[in-house]
Amino acid sequence: MHPPTMRVGLNTASLSDGLTSLSHVAASFQEALSQRHELVMLPADYYAVSQADRAAMAYRLVESCDVIVSQPDPNLLDARTQLDAPVPLCMLLLGSLPRGFFALRPLIDTVRSSDLMVANCTADVRIAETMFENGCVRLLPFGYREGTFHPPTAEETAAMRARLRIPPAAPLVLYAGRGTVEKNVHTVLKVFSLVHAAIPEAHLVMAGKVDDVPFAEFGVFPLHLKTSIHRMISRLGLAGRVHQAGGLGADDLRALYGAADVTVNLTLHHDENFGLGPVESMACGTPVVGTRWGGLQDTIAHGEAGYQVSTVMTANGVKCSWWEAANRVVQLLRDPGLRASFGERGVRIARERYSAARHARLLDRIVDETVRRARSPSEPLRETEFTKEFWAACAPHTGRLPPARRSPAAYDLYRRLLAPYTGTAPGGIAPEAPLAADQVVVLANAVSWNPDGSLAVGDPQFPFDLTLPAEIAEVARLLLDRLLEDPVTTVAALLQGAEPARARQALAWMLQAGLVLRASPEMAALPPAVARGRATTPLLSIRRVEHPADIVYVG
Repeated sequence: MHPPTMRVGLNTASLSDGLTSLSHVAASFQEALSQRHELVMLPADYYAVSQADRAAMAYRLVESCDVIVSQPDPNLLDARTQLDAPVPLCMLLLGSLPRGFFALRPLIDTVRSSDLMVANCTADVRIAETMFENGCVRLLPFGYREGTFHPPTAEETAAMRARLRIPPAAPLVLYAGRGTVEKNVHTVLKVFSLVHAAIPEAHLVMAGKVDDVPFAEFGVFPLHLKTSIHRMISRLGLAGRVHQAGGLGADDLRALYGAADVTVNLTLHHDENFGLGPVESMACGTPVVGTRWGGLQDTIAHGEAGYQVSTVMTANGVKCSWWEAANRVVQLLRDPGLRASFGERGVRIARERYSAARHARLLDRIVDETVRRARSPSEPLRETEFTKEFWAACAPHTGRLPPARRSPAAYDLYRRLLAPYTGTAPGGIAPEAPLAADQVVVLANAVSWNPDGSLAVGDPQFPFDLTLPAEIAEVARLLLDRLLEDPVTTVAALLQGAEPARARQALAWMLQAGLVLRASPEMAALPPAVARGRATTPLLSIRRVEHPADIVYVG
């Protein structure tokens, strides 16, 4: 039997920045909570009014509610303190944790250990447990819009292909999502170039708004990504095979999911706390190939409705195994029976695990638990020693270097924070696994030699120059030159003719530095030669600007 109806204060005003996914999240909370409770909402213009008005709005909400569901908001927490009211807080973490959750730092004394933290993926639960000593966190997967995302009719998919001028029987790969550096759209194009080389009749559709969103943690600022995408398409020889559909309405997106044979999502976005796009694709009957990253570790059902692709944290940023991704896409495109099986299973998984009804039931239980916990003794929320170090070393600060580039110590803290977001996919090779002769070695990013002998690594998410250690410089340069010729090879072929001990030492260093990745010999849908000239082509022009710089100009 359910507890009685409560007055629930809901703050979703912070989710109104125009992103479709955030609007969906806000609507799903309202719909779920209103089924049993009376909602008291902060006004939609809450963040547009003066601070005094915001404080007054927050005070009125807190004094009239039995429980609050909100991201940490200073006005709501201050009002709770002023009223000395034991109003429990169901604190929504959303995408805050992988970026360090700095918004909580000045407010932590106003949050209680009895308040409940709500995460949307297993990786965020693990980060929360790392950051707070006495916090209580619960997992709440989102639901998708079942009335909108379901397998479309053959007529709808045919009409979508005709609209995009894609032949009815042509293999079709889809990327659906925002186009940003963190979403890793450049790697999507790189992967598709390999797919196209193996299956020349294949097409790629990129659906979603392209944004020049900076990756502030590493000081990366794209100048005009729309233009850059056009250049990448040209450099990879994909003109006429890549179709940019822009932002689409839900009905068109459903038809496009259904028209596609495979959806690919190689995101490394730090706010990827669920993975709504992959769930929508599965719900429409289309298998997904996506990174084992953040929420996608939960939502992409590996070996059932798609494949996960390994990600690894290195000494120089996170890398995803583009070779695994290309092989998985080709495997699915060449096997209609497997695609059909994955598609049918994906529809069932989406309905069973991510329905709006299941989301509402879980949220209802969490709100009830939040109220029960408030009746028990509690204390202020306490950060761990790790969190204190991270907040001190990596806090955003005007005029300072980007957080993760300030020092080796700052970067190490970043690595520890993000560790739960990465993972080796089934069939991949874990970073700690020993080298074996038949393992596949893959050049992680396009590289080039600087005039001073250092190495320039063209990773748009983590551009860096690297000086080879003196004791292995000669053999490391030999191995890298070989990889520039054959960016996909085996350990045995790469080390052939080199002094064994020194060569293995150099390769181990290159793996740790993020210059190369390893893949299983099982990834055999593509011949290694297909990567020649494609995996080594610099796709983006990357320039370093000394910090601080006040004005950058094009001469």
